[in-house]
Amino acid sequence: MAGLDVRAALKTGVAACHTDGVYSNHGRLYTPGQAQRPTRDPGPPRAMTTPEPSASRQLLPYRIAALVLLIACAALAVALVQALTPAPKPLGASDALPGAGAPVKRAAPTGHSPHRQVVLDTMFKEHGEPLCEGCNIVVVSIDTLRPDRMSAYGYPQETTPRVRSWFGDAGRMERAYSSAPCTVPSVKQFMTSSYHGGFPTMAEAFGEQGYATAAIVSQHHLRIGRGTARGFHHYDIQGLWERDAHSLSTRRAETIVNKAIHWLEQDGQRAERFFLWLHHFDPHDPYHPPAPFRDGLTASSLVPDGDRRAVQMKRWEAAPASERPEAWYLMDAIFSDADRAALLERYDAEIRYTDQQLGRLFDALERLQLTERTIVVLLSDHGERLGEDGAWDHCYTLADVEIRVPLLWKIPGVTLPASTRALPASTLDVFPTLLHLIGDASGRKRLAGRSLLDPPDERVVVASWRDEMLAAMGSWKLLYTHGDQGWTTDRLLRVAPDGATSEAPLADHAEVVRAIEAGMDAIPSLDVDLHSINEETLDQLRQLGYTQ
Repeated sequence: MAGLDVRAALKTGVAACHTDGVYSNHGRLYTPGQAQRPTRDPGPPRAMTTPEPSASRQLLPYRIAALVLLIACAALAVALVQALTPAPKPLGASDALPGAGAPVKRAAPTGHSPHRQVVLDTMFKEHGEPLCEGCNIVVVSIDTLRPDRMSAYGYPQETTPRVRSWFGDAGRMERAYSSAPCTVPSVKQFMTSSYHGGFPTMAEAFGEQGYATAAIVSQHHLRIGRGTARGFHHYDIQGLWERDAHSLSTRRAETIVNKAIHWLEQDGQRAERFFLWLHHFDPHDPYHPPAPFRDGLTASSLVPDGDRRAVQMKRWEAAPASERPEAWYLMDAIFSDADRAALLERYDAEIRYTDQQLGRLFDALERLQLTERTIVVLLSDHGERLGEDGAWDHCYTLADVEIRVPLLWKIPGVTLPASTRALPASTLDVFPTLLHLIGDASGRKRLAGRSLLDPPDERVVVASWRDEMLAAMGSWKLLYTHGDQGWTTDRLLRVAPDGATSEAPLADHAEVVRAIEAGMDAIPSLDVDLHSINEETLDQLRQLGYTQ
């Protein structure tokens, strides 16, 4: 088995043994209880009186072959586990951290694939002048959060006073996009700044630089088996008891912030520097904020508890096939104007509650005297349809309501220029910007995103989902559709300063199309088959009953 290329084995079907936590030749990860274990046939009873060779002797060559195959499978399983599914090491109180006593560079979690290790080895060989040398990093992602419902982005209702106060206006990207309107692809791409999600994660990269890495998560799709835990010394995700009837996470922002503060007070204080990722789930449906934030809200007789998904699914399943829409999340006609208003109030209340809890996190950073050496980033994985075009939910289209996201920065001693804040930006820009801040000069060249500290004059931001792809540059958006001939240009939209769009004839703006496509050609990792990746992700979500 020495020298076996495990990825080649997967492609050729060599990895046909199904052991715990090992990918099959179909690329599926089998976990305990899923794989069918072979049972050995003992064969017929030995015939002691016949001069013919016994049945056991006849079976001996087959048994030897089976044993050899079993050993080979076991060796391959070890190789696969080490290369593809490294388990994150929990960070205990007794673990030696960088900066605990004598300065120690903490080893990254073992099990990097050869490809990822090569990238990691070259990522930090060259260093530029660090703008935030030795700074800690806190990344806060909030599921299903629309910027136009945040007072930090000009929403008239005061939904995010603590976020607005903490970040101010100088760190707010005005036109930030997620790479996809769905959590699984969005988070994988954001954490690796690549469209295929196969590069080292932020946690792996920063772990190589001696950062203590920790994640505290509330999202049912971000389990360890999905690769988001790669590189984290400590990965805390909701338990099986923290979910509702839809299998959605019930772990609230209060729990995440409590755990984060505890980690900061213990491991964070002992670390020379740290990378902490927090993922909140509260604005995601069902819109059911804690009691104090429900007080005074408009009541809805149809959706009294904010669980619109349950109502939509029930009505959709009961409707005659000829009368119901394509999917349950298109069941908007069942809601009255009062129902919609009540749901929107509840969505806003979830945001207001999350903002309050984030205020506790900000207070803790100040109390622990970490603000002068900690970079804080806030973003969302995607937006949410709130009845627009008769649809609710997300994982649907590349409309602004689904892929426009907040992106805010607080960087000690650094302010993003106003001209930069007005440009299109991507969640894939977070990773390279952080690398730039800590002094990297080469690693970010491999990434699909661009540092927001020195963006090109004309850069292109790309999002993709299902059979659609969007490329935004300056005041333009170019839309593609996928068909038998591959990706073809569909529409060109002009974006006004207020965000409104108007269609522009493709034939009249050929130079704009050429400029956008030239910008796309310059994006690393965009030469992958995005349509196949989209279809693979959709299949996973359909199996979970999350989309149709």
